[in-house]
Amino acid sequence: MVPTCTATATECVPEIQIITVTAQREPEIQLLKSCANASETIGGHFRLFYNDTEPTDWLVADAYPELLKVHLENDLPTKRMGEVTVTRSENTECGATGGYVWSVTFLNLVGNIPKLEPDTSMMTGEGANISVEVLRPSTVVGGTFDLSIRNYTTVAMPFDVHESNMKTALQNIGTGDVTVSRSGPDGQLGYSWSVTFTPDSDNYDVPLMVANGTHLTGNGVEIVTHTRQVGKYDLGGSFQLYFRDVGPTVPIPYNANVSTMISALEDLISVDDVTITRTGPRADRGYTWMVTFMQVRHWTEEGCVGMLACVVLSLCCAVLCCTLAHS
Repeated sequence: MVPTCTATATECVPEIQIITVTAQREPEIQLLKSCANASETIGGHFRLFYNDTEPTDWLVADAYPELLKVHLENDLPTKRMGEVTVTRSENTECGATGGYVWSVTFLNLVGNIPKLEPDTSMMTGEGANISVEVLRPSTVVGGTFDLSIRNYTTVAMPFDVHESNMKTALQNIGTGDVTVSRSGPDGQLGYSWSVTFTPDSDNYDVPLMVANGTHLTGNGVEIVTHTRQVGKYDLGGSFQLYFRDVGPTVPIPYNANVSTMISALEDLISVDDVTITRTGPRADRGYTWMVTFMQVRHWTEEGCVGMLACVVLSLCCAVLCCTLAHS
């Protein structure tokens, strides 16, 4: 009978890394500018539409900012405008009388904000109109970024790259099998991606990816990476053996060579002479030792050999099994 001991990895923990793109929010400011032909006097009423909703009530052509604020916040369906601030000043670029500039700051709306759409059909004064311009757009993320790992860099990816496209880009630079999930967007159209690296013997404790956001756009835009879960796969530590209830041996390294294993076993008083062959490492970095007992102390029911018993001492991600095979 020939006992065989095998060290095998049994638990693998995948590496998980997170990529996050964020930007600093700035509220959008739109300017409403009323004007008419030179020497005309502006009068009448106007109303405002937002994003194809029902309009506000009609407002006098020289509406005070407090009045415009109330109508913007309360007239539109479901009050979707949120809170705004409004200021008013004379339109000094207009040659007509009664031209104004209303500055509307959107305190709650985020993302791509449509322009307000004036209805000036009830305004008086030849050529009377209201134009709308965006003084400061709401912060949104745009542009591209890339990722590097082990000195290899992906192709440029859009700020909202789909998870399947990121998976392809990463695997194309030799990351091994990965799965990618995407969450978001936030109010500034920033996204977060979770990348899980399938562990194997060469790809478990993965270096942190380096993100390059040079070509991303948006106020205060930033891209960061961090490790959520460190991958584990490799064997490590040591184990001990007993023979015929004698032992344990000294701690034996998980990758012990033949001479180390022979020395440990022959130091037991129940063992005189063994020969050992070792195979490995396998893909999981485990080894197998086949122990042939040439001379032991006493005869047993199995012949002149008994079963090796083993004690695992801090073998990382591993178990040690001893089996008895016919020689």
